[in-house]
Order: sequence, then structure tokens, then C-alpha cells
Amino acid sequence: MHQLTTLLLIIALTNTGHAQGYINSTKSASKKVFVKYMDKQKYQATIDETDSSLTFLLRDPKVQNLDIFLHFDDRGKCEWEVQSLSCDSCYQKYLNNILASDYYRWTQVDTNTYFAKSHKRLILTTGLDKPFSFMTRRSTLTNNDYKQRIKNAGIK
Repeated sequence: MHQLTTLLLIIALTNTGHAQGYINSTKSASKKVFVKYMDKQKYQATIDETDSSLTFLLRDPKVQNLDIFLHFDDRGKCEWEVQSLSCDSCYQKYLNNILASDYYRWTQVDTNTYFAKSHKRLILTTGLDKPFSFMTRRSTLTNNDYKQRIKNAGIK
């Protein structure tokens, strides 16, 4: 239980507790958050970087594993992120905390998909191939289509 509490604290401190902490951020700004966190907490973690991605892997015996994978578009802005945890109870608690956000007011539109009701127009998808993972991404739908999907979700 201590590891779960510590992990949730870690997530809050890294600004990922809202599930969209990096969407529209630049790679350098995201990397700066990771490095600052690693230096402050002194946890064992690595950062891997390519032209279009950034990967943060927390691997410390004191806490649960956490993977954050960020993908950047041609403009250098994060367009989607995948977060993976190492245990089911951690994943469920973390995801429930995110979906309960008053700011984003997530609405479930199908079994594995949630739309943010905020102006951010974000889509959160669970049920990925990797266990205990979810993806958050910018919507590519038109504003009207996005709003219609949220409206139709309430009818079901």
C-alpha cells in the first residue's frame, strides 16, 4: 500500500495526474519536467528521446513502475501520450482519479473511450494492447462532431 501511495504522489508531482499534462507541450518543456522530477525525487528513472518521441521510465525499487510515452507532431507539440502502470490496483485508482476531474468533466462515449467536456477537446482511451495503460490525445474531430459525440453519450 505504501508503494501505491508513493506512486500516486509521484504522479501528482510530475503533473501527469490530470492525464493530459503534456498534450500540446514541447519536447524540451516535457523533458525539463522529467529531469527536474528525477533530480528532486532521486528515483531511478531514464529518459529516452527520438525526433518525434520522449519516453520516461520510472524504475525504482521504492515505487511502482511508471512509463510515460509522448509523441510529438510536425510542429513539435505533444499530440498524444500513453501512460502505463505496473499493477491493476494502481492503474484503477489512478484512472478513476483522472476521470473524476471536475476541470475536464470526462464523459464516457463508449466502452473504452472518454471525451473531455472542457475546451481542451481531449480523448482518453483505455483497453490498449499493453496492460494497465491508457492514451490521451488531442481530438481530430470537428468541434461540432466532438460535441455531438458527447451529447449522444448521454442518450445511451
